[in-house]
Amino acid sequence: MDETVKKKKFSFRASLKVKITLAIMSIVVILLVTSIISVIELRRMNNSVIELIEKNLSCIAVTSSLSFQCEEYNLQILAAIGDSDSLKKSVPFFDTERFLAQCDSLRDTFP
Repeated sequence: MDETVKKKKFSFRASLKVKITLAIMSIVVILLVTSIISVIELRRMNNSVIELIEKNLSCIAVTSSLSFQCEEYNLQILAAIGDSDSLKKSVPFFDTERFLAQCDSLRDTFP
């Protein structure tokens, strides 16, 4: 009778070890799945951030070009006004179509 009690205690301990092992394995599986999901989400966020940065850089380039055109035109107007023969000169040429096309392309980049 004493041996049967020892066997039951031993079998209970073995099942306890199995339960603990299964619990730890389930925690490991949950952590593995959540880490995979987080890596996938971070890659997706990385791609969207890269797209936003590319759009921002293109907007900066277009606005720089527009600023340069405006500054150049303003300097031409100031030069025309500063001349003593300003009555003989007309307003300098400004490529309005190109300027508006660039403005429209800049406007299209915004959501």
